[in-house]
Amino acid sequence: MTIRLLDKTNYKGYAPLLLPEAVEGIAEGTMLAYVAFNDEDKPCGAVAGKFLDLNSFVIFSLYVLPSDRRKGVASELLAEIESQVDDYEVPYRMVFTVEDENQATMLKFLESTEYVEDDDEFDQVFMFTLEDIKASELMKKDSGNDKKTFAQIDKKLFDALEAEHKKRGDYIPEGGFLGDNIMKDISCANITDNEITSYAVIEKIDDGKVRLASLWSKEVSPMTVFSLLRSAFHNASERLDKDTKVLMHTTNEDSYRIVMELFKEDPEPDKMGEEEDDYDDEYLKPYGILHKYIKTSHIPDYIEFEEYKFEDGELPETEGSPSEWMQELFDKAKG
Repeated sequence: MTIRLLDKTNYKGYAPLLLPEAVEGIAEGTMLAYVAFNDEDKPCGAVAGKFLDLNSFVIFSLYVLPSDRRKGVASELLAEIESQVDDYEVPYRMVFTVEDENQATMLKFLESTEYVEDDDEFDQVFMFTLEDIKASELMKKDSGNDKKTFAQIDKKLFDALEAEHKKRGDYIPEGGFLGDNIMKDISCANITDNEITSYAVIEKIDDGKVRLASLWSKEVSPMTVFSLLRSAFHNASERLDKDTKVLMHTTNEDSYRIVMELFKEDPEPDKMGEEEDDYDDEYLKPYGILHKYIKTSHIPDYIEFEEYKFEDGELPETEGSPSEWMQELFDKAKG
């Protein structure tokens, strides 16, 4: 078996071995990927991943042809990409997420590795149509007219926001807040004293499908968050077909409750989480059950990852950015 690097110059012939998101990342030069060849020198599997932040490298795609399974191909692919990342002697974790409940083979493989499942009941994917969202009780309230779409906001404000987010280790969309996949006439933000203080990012996945990529507020305020959601989905309803699918990925209890509150029969955002749940089960069936497997590295056994990662709100002192680290990975892999 041999393993070769994939990049934007040679990936097209191997696209069937990768998920669409991985193919797009390779084409843009933002994802590290490898393809495996069997003893007959035929492509039999591929893996792709990238740094989401300075402490998390996410495996976006891993696939082996059925005829070449149980031959160590997946293990070799993972080992190759891990060896590249492991040269960075800083605390990080490899994250592998399986969204399809039916991928029993993949789940069984991960359970045989050093990856450990991160069992989080709040880590779910929900999918609604714009028509579903528009009909929800919360969307019937007035969202106000004080929010600007990203297309209306000066780029300098986004530059300042990205600098602040990078300093704190907060999420920044791939390509920035004005990247090609960001729906700039739908995504919206609140601006106070010439500063972006909250925003909702809507990202295009493909024709007929978008996702709520990020929802952030400088100050914790459920009312602000829901007002942003109403504005963003109102913009989407004006510009997209009512059957457009909207994906929402909840990653913690707060984001989970936001989705729950959206379809609560009598929503009260200011009392979110204080009352007994009374949700509309017709809409709140998870679209995908996430199985997240994590492998940590360069962290002493007696220190919890989250404790090590965050101290007084700061990340460990590391130089560079996810995009710079990815470029270094490319250079090293090619060299």
